[in-house]
Amino acid sequence: MVRPQAQRRKACANCFHSTLSQWPLDFEGNTGCILESIRLAKPAGVSLRVGPGLEITYAGFQSRIWLSRPLPGGIRPLAFRILSASCLYGDLGHPFLTAAPTAELELIASAQNDEVDMDAVYDELSVFDRLRKVEKLGLAVQEDLGQRGGVGGKEGGNGDGASREMQWREAYQSTIVLELKYIQLWDLVEKDNQEADGNSIANCEGLAPLDISDMLAHPDPSSSTHHDLDSILSRKSEVSNYFSGSPLNRVAFLRSDHEFLSHALQHLSASFLLFSNLAPFTTSPTSLAYATYADVTPLIGEDLLAKNEEDMVREYNSEAAIPLLVFLGLDEEKAGGVEWGAYTGAPQFALDITPKGTLKEKAEELVRVVEGRGWKALQGRTNLNLDAPQAATYAQARSMIDWNDRNPFCASCGHKTLSVNAGYKRVCPPTDLALPVGSQTRPPCVTRTGVHNLAFPRTDPTVIAAVVSSSGTSLLLGRKKRWPPHWYSTLAGFVEPAESVEEAVRREIWEESGVKVGRVVIHSTQPWPYPANLMIGAVAQAVAGDEEIHLKHDPELEDAKWVSIEEVAEALGASTSGIGEGPGPEYKEGGLRLPPPAAIANRLLTAVVEGILGEASKI
Repeated sequence: MVRPQAQRRKACANCFHSTLSQWPLDFEGNTGCILESIRLAKPAGVSLRVGPGLEITYAGFQSRIWLSRPLPGGIRPLAFRILSASCLYGDLGHPFLTAAPTAELELIASAQNDEVDMDAVYDELSVFDRLRKVEKLGLAVQEDLGQRGGVGGKEGGNGDGASREMQWREAYQSTIVLELKYIQLWDLVEKDNQEADGNSIANCEGLAPLDISDMLAHPDPSSSTHHDLDSILSRKSEVSNYFSGSPLNRVAFLRSDHEFLSHALQHLSASFLLFSNLAPFTTSPTSLAYATYADVTPLIGEDLLAKNEEDMVREYNSEAAIPLLVFLGLDEEKAGGVEWGAYTGAPQFALDITPKGTLKEKAEELVRVVEGRGWKALQGRTNLNLDAPQAATYAQARSMIDWNDRNPFCASCGHKTLSVNAGYKRVCPPTDLALPVGSQTRPPCVTRTGVHNLAFPRTDPTVIAAVVSSSGTSLLLGRKKRWPPHWYSTLAGFVEPAESVEEAVRREIWEESGVKVGRVVIHSTQPWPYPANLMIGAVAQAVAGDEEIHLKHDPELEDAKWVSIEEVAEALGASTSGIGEGPGPEYKEGGLRLPPPAAIANRLLTAVVEGILGEASKI
């Protein structure tokens, strides 16, 4: 079952996906720069700062999608009429939309005080409070514009330059707030399934500005690349979680074929996902950016993958810096890809361009080049806004770069290691040309004989479970102290050696909450690239008589509680968000908050809620 909110978010994301190529402008802090640019008819070199609250408005300006498309019921935003009446598009010509990003995107704090000092210095305000200040200014300006007949009215139109600048500023501010109101009207229309009166701003009175969780909606995990074929194995469809469903054929057996790798590296269809300090470069918060072979050649050289493993080990020099390049796989859906025996597809690589060591200057130059195109390194502990197939590619790339970066030394002997097999193996060479002649042989190491797990990337299995009460009427949820207020999730923990998944679920639930669990059923799994976990999702049921919560075994949780199925269902429909995001517009203060659909915890809770409330087992 797809919830209306999920449909709205998906439609919103799709609507802006192809047009959202510019980061938002800090309009109040840079109005002078923008106006100067308009006068001189050239792009403004302004600092781009404020978060998604203004970003979506700029997408509307750029594409005119929002300003020209009516809402259900024929509603049109007031912003559209203001812009049409003032001929604002013709006046401005969008010179500021070509400005290159120069600063990091700021995130909205998870909790903000609704009472804002509107006289505070603008730079001292958070992004959330800036939007509130803008809203009040915009409403005041809109009221004034209405009294004067709007921009282009009797007092406007052909005044002097200062007058036109003021008109533009007023129209711009009022349009910002009206666009936000328009989006919120859409929420109300869908929520109540009835027409709203779009002629009055009062329809949205009391609504707070939207936050990042709605501006950049989390993608539907089910949209990931996945072959859902009929099978005798189960009547249920296989669940595809976020970060899974890669569109690439990894062709792992070709990673040791240096001839294939060399050919793929230089092929015209090859593309490169760039990372700086584990942050991927993107064209927008929902789309990865891919460089070409010509882009990366100044850093990696003409043929980084020309040598086989034996030659690389024999010529190993610990003082020679080698760029970290990882082969991700072949995109078999793209035409014009490399052909190698029975395998065809466009090669994709991941490249670490973090400025460091002797490669620092070349890496910094490449960073300057791609940032000049408007690409941004997507910062954040977790990135859950990429579309599902790209998220799977990102997860693979991030995990592999992180593994190589974390393991520069041999875990057995402590000497430096060498990355081979296109980033999927690290070896401990027996010699090092950086050592003095005559003493280039390194001490013996057990990893040089046989196959050892130290040489290959690891994945750490983690269990996460939605625990149902013995009566089937409530769910067990917990929260850590550092999480936002009222934000809860399912309980999770690492699988220990010589422990089954079911045993790990029972142990972790009891250790963290004191609740004893009986039956455990595996639901689905999710790769989690922070740094390299496999989340094994399960649904479990508590044992009658052993459901009392006791947090003193393992002090990991700040709180745990039983929550009714109905309350969880309500929160899933209105109050899901990432840890670093604010609650959605439908959230009621003090209510339960839950993880977003991109998290497996959300999918587990949804499975229980739909299975129980749907009166049929869908778990």
